[in-house]
Amino acid sequence: MSTAQQTASFPLAGSARLSLRAALRINERLSDLIRLPLVRRGLRRCALTDFSSRIVPNLLRPCLRVLDAGGGKRPRISLEQKRMLGLHVTGLDLSAAELEQAPEGSYDEHVVGDVATAELPATTISSSRRRYWST
Repeated sequence: MSTAQQTASFPLAGSARLSLRAALRINERLSDLIRLPLVRRGLRRCALTDFSSRIVPNLLRPCLRVLDAGGGKRPRISLEQKRMLGLHVTGLDLSAAELEQAPEGSYDEHVVGDVATAELPATTISSSRRRYWST
């Protein structure tokens, strides 16, 4: 969306827009002041870190076919995990450049597109004999 489109869809002008931005920044800082100490004490978890370190490893099994949707240059499954479990990982991202920046060997296949509309290769689609899991 261009700046002109953003301005047209956002009716506040000048000082009102600046005031709103300042209020949002203050809200973000206050939220961090409350949330971060709880995360450090283990009373709250960062969702992405928790997903990557606790949930993903518990779901992986040998020989799975995995679709890493949105992983881009930072695959959700490490190359070490992939090799140890013999996983077949397909990387799906909106950006071909992001997929190409992933560590060598992280993805067996690349698919550029939106997760809702992308055409997946036949080798990625689950069959009755294969389990398929998406990150």
